[in-house]
Amino acid sequence: MALGGRIRNCRQNAGMSQEYLAELLGVSRQAVTKWEADRSAPNTENLFKLAEIFGTTVDMLLDSDESAKQSAEQNYFLYKTEEEKKKADKGRKTKKYIGIALAVALIFGCIIGSIIYIRNLPVDYDAGACGGGYAAFVFDKYSEELTKKYYNGMTDASDISSVKAVSGTQKAQWEDQTLFLQFDIQYKHSTQGVVTQRVRFIGQRTWFDTYDWSGAIVEGDQE
Repeated sequence: MALGGRIRNCRQNAGMSQEYLAELLGVSRQAVTKWEADRSAPNTENLFKLAEIFGTTVDMLLDSDESAKQSAEQNYFLYKTEEEKKKADKGRKTKKYIGIALAVALIFGCIIGSIIYIRNLPVDYDAGACGGGYAAFVFDKYSEELTKKYYNGMTDASDISSVKAVSGTQKAQWEDQTLFLQFDIQYKHSTQGVVTQRVRFIGQRTWFDTYDWSGAIVEGDQE
């Protein structure tokens, strides 16, 4: 009996339809029909799957065709070798990707750690790097922004025609990450005339020479 007949007998003895067998193998019903009619033959992988499904051996399916047996065994060995090679390649790629991911995570961690370290540095770090005159440096950088903050917080801002920070009046003190900046602000009031006030701002260091400022605190009027 040819291979096709043995496949048909095994299928019928197992109570399977061609459609069900095709589904188990992941092939079309027409492929199973052609196998059973000996118009084509299953490849090595499907031959071993058939033997497993029917609970038999490839030898039994091939019967006395010794050359077919040897060819099937050789092809199956090549197939398994290729599968093992693919698995090994996949394993190497996986290790490579894991290595890359760990490297990226390490770099990212270093960056985050550096950012946290820099953000937590005291004001002394920036003041020391400035080489003196840090109060003047901060005043020049933030006086316009802080003057606007002061003006926006005034209840009678509509009566103010002009407002400016007075250069040379600035003083600064700091502790850890907190900087206290004082300077005079001068404005022209519609009824009070020219008014000069001493104001103080509290800044929290967030980056190199960068501060998050609170609102203005009026220290007093200046003559």
